[in-house]
Order: sequence, then structure tokens, then C-alpha cells
Amino acid sequence: MEKIFSLEDRPWESEPRKQKLRDDLNASEEEKEVGQIWVETKKLWRIVGPAIFTRVTTYAIFVFTQSFAGHLGELELAAISILGMASALETLCGQAFGAKKYDMLGVYLQRSWIVLFLCSILLLPMYFFVTLLSK
Repeated sequence: MEKIFSLEDRPWESEPRKQKLRDDLNASEEEKEVGQIWVETKKLWRIVGPAIFTRVTTYAIFVFTQSFAGHLGELELAAISILGMASALETLCGQAFGAKKYDMLGVYLQRSWIVLFLCSILLLPMYFFVTLLSK
């Protein structure tokens, strides 16, 4: 098999780098695959790791908020439930931003205000009469 390049023709390469290149050239196919898998895995974790951390911490914030609101009282827990309905807006705004439909961000925000206002008006009597119904 003919050599494509010679390491001696590369004076800019350091000696440890030349040794690594020699080892890579002499490695078996299985060793090359394992090395490639490991390199690919490190690249994926570098990209996905922050996203996983962000998702876990965001979820933890919601869990802690609901836990503390549950200890405070019923009214506070009801307010948290309305905030949960508003979290759907996060998904829609993310999709609109990703699709570069920036005008839809305002539309989604206005629609969410209307929907949340109507839901809060519909739930208001239940909040007032929950003590009478629970007796």
C-alpha cells in the first residue's frame, strides 16, 4: 500500500502529534471505530450537555415553586396553575422564533393574554366558592 503522506515531510507537527498520527495509521479497524465513537460521543455531549442541564434546572424550578406554593395555601396554588397554562406560550414562541416568524411572537403573546384572562374569569367563581363546596 502506498503512503499518501509522510510524517517526516511535516516539520510543523510536534513529536507527540506525529506519534499519535503513526498510532492512528497502524491501529486496527475496531480500534479506529472505538476511537471514532468516543470522539463523536464527546462532541455530542458538548452540544447536548448544556441543553440537558437547562431542561433539568427549568423543571426543578417548577417543582420547587409548586411545592412551596402548596405549603402556603390554596389560593397560591391556584395562581401557580394559571402560570402552568402560560408555559405553553414558551413552546409556541420558541417555534416562531426558530422559523424566523418574528411577527407571530406578538400574536402569540396577545392570544395568550386573552386565553388566560378568559380562563381566570371562568375559574373565579370556583375560587370564591371553594370553601363552601368543600364543607
